[in-house]
Amino acid sequence: MIKPFAKHLSRRLGSRPRPAALAPVLLTALAFGMAACSSASHGTTNQHSPVVITTRDTSYGRVLTTGSGTALYSFSLDVRSSTSNCPRGPCTDLWPPLVDNGKVVASGGVQRSLIGSIHRPGGTVQITYAGWPLYTFTTFSGPGQVGGQHISQFGGYWYLMHASGHRVLAPAP
Repeated sequence: MIKPFAKHLSRRLGSRPRPAALAPVLLTALAFGMAACSSASHGTTNQHSPVVITTRDTSYGRVLTTGSGTALYSFSLDVRSSTSNCPRGPCTDLWPPLVDNGKVVASGGVQRSLIGSIHRPGGTVQITYAGWPLYTFTTFSGPGQVGGQHISQFGGYWYLMHASGHRVLAPAP
């Protein structure tokens, strides 16, 4: 059965539309859509580049950042060396976990011995520091921006991490 719009097109074009001719276009669109979804894997990393953890001086002292200067945070509801309590969805959309791609580099005073990992639901491996799962904050993600410090969201507080492995507990000025 030809649908009304397709029937209209066949009268205008003088032939019946061929769904098979649209298959390559639809498959290409589907492939790009799937690639876009997988690249937004609710985690911060590039699977081919090493994950660099370094430090940066801020108004809160020397805190952990990514190699590009994005501040790294811990979540007060997480269980040290065990569990991330930032569930996939709105929480990880705003606070993406720092994902381990197998190549983690410590620099700038970061203690390699304090870097570890946990397994998140779904199989993602999240990087930890002194046992605390690490996250970035999408709202303040530029180099040196620390606007996520002591924010209350998703039932807990978000804290910057000192290179010593301790959380920065001071509230925002």
